[in-house]
Amino acid sequence: MGDKKAMPNILLIQTDQQRYNTIHALGNEVISTPNLDRLVKSGMSFTNSFVSVPVCLPSRWSLHSGMYTTTHQSWSNHHLGPRPGTNLPLELKNAGYQTALMGKNHSFLNKNEMDVI
Repeated sequence: MGDKKAMPNILLIQTDQQRYNTIHALGNEVISTPNLDRLVKSGMSFTNSFVSVPVCLPSRWSLHSGMYTTTHQSWSNHHLGPRPGTNLPLELKNAGYQTALMGKNHSFLNKNEMDVI
């Protein structure tokens, strides 16, 4: 188990079809996003990233499994491939993190593999 004091906090916010510039601190002059702006200032944000597939469920599977769609074989929101053997929250939990999932799961993640759901 990792040293809790040396472990940085990780907050992964995943939304569908949201560009980086929909956040005020990342260039949007019209919208007010004070909470996200605080996270941008104290953390890390990605302004040039890509997904392996433009459909939400397979994209989530790729993010959490580290696999391409051709490997995890989930092609659409209604065509699920075999469940990957591991996932990001489980690997973080095994490394000593307390893990949680908030909001819409819409993936293969299993509540038994996380501390809070």
